[in-house]
Amino acid sequence: DILTSGNVADYTFVWTGALAIPVDGGTPEETTFRAVVTDNTTGCTSETEVVITVNPDPALQATSATYCADEAAEFNINTFNDDILTSGSVADYTFAWTGTLAIPADGTTAEETT
Repeated sequence: DILTSGNVADYTFVWTGALAIPVDGGTPEETTFRAVVTDNTTGCTSETEVVITVNPDPALQATSATYCADEAAEFNINTFNDDILTSGSVADYTFAWTGTLAIPADGTTAEETT
Protein backbone atom coordinates (compact mmCIF):
# COMPACT_ATOMS: atom_id res chain seq x y z
CA ASP A 1 0.00 0.00 0.00
CA ILE A 2 2.90 2.44 0.50
CA LEU A 3 4.35 1.97 -3.00
CA THR A 4 2.72 4.50 -5.35
CA SER A 5 4.20 3.15 -8.59
CA GLY A 6 6.37 0.35 -9.90
CA ASN A 7 6.60 -3.35 -9.15
CA VAL A 8 7.08 -4.43 -5.53
CA ALA A 9 9.77 -6.91 -6.66
CA ASP A 10 11.94 -3.96 -7.80
CA TYR A 11 12.28 -2.62 -4.26
CA THR A 12 13.57 -3.69 -0.86
CA PHE A 13 11.40 -2.80 2.13
CA VAL A 14 12.75 -2.50 5.68
CA TRP A 15 10.15 -1.99 8.39
CA THR A 16 10.85 -0.87 11.95
CA GLY A 17 8.43 -0.71 14.83
CA ALA A 18 6.54 -3.34 16.73
CA LEU A 19 2.94 -3.93 17.57
CA ALA A 20 3.04 -3.94 21.35
CA ILE A 21 0.25 -5.95 22.96
CA PRO A 22 -0.41 -4.66 26.49
CA VAL A 23 0.43 -7.01 29.37
CA ASP A 24 -3.21 -6.97 30.51
CA GLY A 25 -4.20 -8.54 27.18
CA GLY A 26 -5.90 -5.40 25.88
CA THR A 27 -5.61 -4.33 22.28
CA PRO A 28 -3.25 -1.48 21.34
CA GLU A 29 -5.13 1.36 19.72
CA GLU A 30 -2.37 2.69 17.46
CA THR A 31 1.21 1.83 16.49
CA THR A 32 3.56 3.76 14.19
CA PHE A 33 5.85 1.87 11.81
CA ARG A 34 8.65 3.35 9.70
CA ALA A 35 9.30 1.94 6.23
CA VAL A 36 12.54 2.53 4.32
CA VAL A 37 12.18 1.59 0.66
CA THR A 38 15.24 1.08 -1.56
CA ASP A 39 15.10 0.93 -5.34
CA ASN A 40 17.06 -2.24 -6.20
CA THR A 41 18.26 -0.76 -9.51
CA THR A 42 19.38 2.74 -8.49
CA GLY A 43 20.00 2.29 -4.76
CA CYS A 44 17.92 5.39 -4.03
CA THR A 45 15.86 5.29 -0.84
CA SER A 46 12.74 6.87 0.49
CA GLU A 47 11.06 6.51 3.85
CA THR A 48 7.67 7.05 5.36
CA GLU A 49 5.71 6.37 8.51
CA VAL A 50 2.61 4.23 8.56
CA VAL A 51 0.18 4.38 11.47
CA ILE A 52 -1.67 1.12 12.11
CA THR A 53 -4.86 1.34 14.14
CA VAL A 54 -6.00 -1.89 15.77
CA ASN A 55 -9.64 -2.02 16.76
CA PRO A 56 -10.72 -4.46 19.46
CA ASP A 57 -12.86 -7.44 18.53
CA PRO A 58 -16.53 -7.20 19.52
CA ALA A 59 -17.19 -8.52 23.02
CA LEU A 60 -19.52 -11.52 22.76
CA GLN A 61 -20.97 -13.99 25.21
CA ALA A 62 -22.49 -17.42 24.70
CA THR A 63 -26.21 -17.62 25.26
CA SER A 64 -29.10 -19.99 24.80
CA ALA A 65 -32.87 -19.77 24.77
CA THR A 66 -35.83 -22.08 25.07
CA TYR A 67 -38.87 -21.78 22.84
CA CYS A 68 -42.20 -23.59 22.82
CA ALA A 69 -43.12 -25.56 19.67
CA ASP A 70 -45.59 -22.90 18.50
CA GLU A 71 -42.96 -20.15 18.95
CA ALA A 72 -40.20 -22.01 17.08
CA ALA A 73 -41.92 -21.55 13.72
CA GLU A 74 -41.68 -17.77 14.18
CA PHE A 75 -38.12 -17.83 15.54
CA ASN A 76 -35.86 -15.03 14.25
CA ILE A 77 -32.12 -15.55 14.86
CA ASN A 78 -31.57 -11.79 14.80
CA THR A 79 -33.24 -11.53 18.20
CA PHE A 80 -30.07 -13.14 19.59
CA ASN A 81 -27.89 -10.27 18.38
CA ASP A 82 -28.67 -8.19 21.48
CA ASP A 83 -28.20 -11.24 23.70
CA ILE A 84 -24.66 -12.09 22.60
CA LEU A 85 -23.25 -8.56 22.26
CA THR A 86 -21.87 -7.51 25.66
CA SER A 87 -21.22 -3.87 24.76
CA GLY A 88 -21.88 -1.43 21.95
CA SER A 89 -24.84 -1.06 19.64
CA VAL A 90 -26.15 -3.87 17.44
CA ALA A 91 -26.41 -1.31 14.63
CA ASP A 92 -22.59 -0.96 14.65
CA TYR A 93 -21.98 -4.61 13.69
CA THR A 94 -22.87 -7.16 11.02
CA PHE A 95 -23.86 -10.57 12.37
CA ALA A 96 -23.45 -13.81 10.42
CA TRP A 97 -25.21 -16.81 11.94
CA THR A 98 -24.84 -20.44 10.94
CA GLY A 99 -26.99 -23.41 11.85
CA THR A 100 -30.66 -24.12 11.28
CA LEU A 101 -33.68 -24.62 13.45
CA ALA A 102 -34.98 -28.00 12.31
CA ILE A 103 -38.63 -28.64 13.08
CA PRO A 104 -39.48 -32.29 12.39
CA ALA A 105 -42.27 -32.97 9.86
CA ASP A 106 -44.31 -34.85 12.48
CA GLY A 107 -44.81 -31.56 14.38
CA THR A 108 -42.53 -32.38 17.28
CA THR A 109 -39.77 -29.92 18.10
CA ALA A 110 -36.08 -30.66 18.07
CA GLU A 111 -34.72 -30.55 21.60
CA GLU A 112 -31.64 -28.49 20.81
CA THR A 113 -30.17 -26.71 17.81
CA THR A 114 -26.70 -25.21 17.67
